[in-house]
Amino acid sequence: MNIALEIAKEHLEKANPSMWDGTDSMPYDFRLGIFTYPMDDLMEINISFVLDDEDGWLHYCELREKGTGQVLGTLHGYGIDSVQNLADTIECCGM
Repeated sequence: MNIALEIAKEHLEKANPSMWDGTDSMPYDFRLGIFTYPMDDLMEINISFVLDDEDGWLHYCELREKGTGQVLGTLHGYGIDSVQNLADTIECCGM
């Protein structure tokens, strides 16, 4: 399994275990906040869910250098309940 898919699965298990799609009421187990995951020995990725006024719920990824915290890239995608959508965004952000 590739690292992006592993991170996406782990993130959704932590932040959205009920796989809420953003409609109706937010479930008790949905977690907002920034979660950090190692990509390799030099880079890490921050992932968060954000409600955008125009586009609805989005996932945001921010690739950082571990040693300095320097942002190397940011990317967002639609949806908060799809492992594959999140993995695709992680993969694109990490390239």
